[in-house]
Amino acid sequence: MSDRDMLDKMFDFCEEKTKWLYERDLIKNWFNIISWTTLTGFILLMYQKTEAWPLLGIVIVSCVLIFFYAWHTNYEVIKLVTNKSKKLNKLIIFFVLIAGTFIPVAVMFYMFQALGYIIKTGI
Repeated sequence: MSDRDMLDKMFDFCEEKTKWLYERDLIKNWFNIISWTTLTGFILLMYQKTEAWPLLGIVIVSCVLIFFYAWHTNYEVIKLVTNKSKKLNKLIIFFVLIAGTFIPVAVMFYMFQALGYIIKTGI
């Protein structure tokens, strides 16, 4: 097999998987989560600079909404992957609970840290 054939197969595989993600709105969900987290981070930084309480309220509500939106998206991914089995294994349910909790919190934490660093350094 030539390198060109291998490259074509790799592109076909990537196209097939991204089409699957796109048809199920998972790409849209990913970018929604990232954009909401970024905007919430900017609002949090504005609150830290101005100490305006309405901004803190917006941040709290936004964090709760982002968390549950991300949790729902993670649950949908697991449901799509395990679609063929009618009964979910307890280990899979536990994994969904851990992933659905850890992933949104970790993304929000690191995005807020990165945005704070960018604002402070003036990059």
